[in-house]
Amino acid sequence: MNTNEYDLWEKIIGKNVSDEKDLWRRIPEWIRYLMRNSNIICDISSVVFYIKKEQGYFEKLKNADELIEKFNKNSIGSRNIKKLRRRMATYELCGCVSLREFLLLGFINLSKSKQKSFLSEWDKIALCMKHVGLETFELLKNKAKTAKIFAEFYKRGFYEVNSKDDFLGFLDFCKNKKEIVVKPLRGGGGKGIALVSIDENNIEQVFNDYFYKYGEFLVEEKIKQCQELSNWGSDSVNTVRISTIISKDKVVIYKPFVRIGKRGNFVDNCSLGGLVAFIDSDSGVLITDGMDFFGNTHTYHPDSQIKFIGWQIPKWKEAIDLVNKLAYIIPNNKYVSWDLALTDKGWVIIEGNWGSVMGYQMCPQKGCKVEFTRLLEGN
Repeated sequence: MNTNEYDLWEKIIGKNVSDEKDLWRRIPEWIRYLMRNSNIICDISSVVFYIKKEQGYFEKLKNADELIEKFNKNSIGSRNIKKLRRRMATYELCGCVSLREFLLLGFINLSKSKQKSFLSEWDKIALCMKHVGLETFELLKNKAKTAKIFAEFYKRGFYEVNSKDDFLGFLDFCKNKKEIVVKPLRGGGGKGIALVSIDENNIEQVFNDYFYKYGEFLVEEKIKQCQELSNWGSDSVNTVRISTIISKDKVVIYKPFVRIGKRGNFVDNCSLGGLVAFIDSDSGVLITDGMDFFGNTHTYHPDSQIKFIGWQIPKWKEAIDLVNKLAYIIPNNKYVSWDLALTDKGWVIIEGNWGSVMGYQMCPQKGCKVEFTRLLEGN
């Protein structure tokens, strides 16, 4: 985190600029101030960049207001909301942490020195680009490429749609199926993933709808999860995320957690209403309460009333054995987060990705920046 930059913007924006009109009236003063801080702003092009960047500040304030309104009120307490929203917007503009990370990771109660111990999504991407590489990132972002490489471990059929010419193949894939899972070819956070009912009357419309919406997409057979995980909530496929980091030629199992969906949601992603709880990597037992994307903690799942802490993930050893094998399949790869589902026939891959580091830190409210960096660097 660049705290010098934060201090600069807090001084320039947070305390001095009252509204967007005032923003543009103060530009000459800004330029003089920024140019004097040559360690941050080096040339006039940088000044122009910062001014353009600042146009989004007031939009960030609106977004912060919306998030604060929905967030756990006990976490926010009686703080000055105007000051809080200003601080959140400035942190996001400066590339420190996002608005949601600021609240979920407890920055509201932390000193700047403690905040530095947390790894933001931006920090993670920079580290992964440096130590893992763009090639792996592009591979994992494409769900079809990932499915083909790990087809042996998907244990279900899938079909890639890239053009309207793929309609006949799509028809053949859907033959004798009543439901299919549709996913945008690229994307994350569960966005756009849907369980779609199909029959001979709507099959062409389904194809056209998703082709015009996404251009390229992946269709898969529906996963039938095991009864133990279905007991938490049968509407969603409930999964575990187990990250592997190859450090010093050994696979490190890094901060696994379970994701449980809520009633009415097909996906279990925290960003779409699901809950996250930490797993003890040795035993497979849940060791924290569930937590949602608005800072609420749950001792029991709100739908099933199953208690989080103490619940045993079934066939945990088999899950660990699987990710230890998967970690070496992509050549020269060092880090992947594996999303796995448990069926009656064993563990299957949902997908592999670089994951959200927020999940590593939100439940324990403890930063992992030093540890994660050390493992990626192999120190």
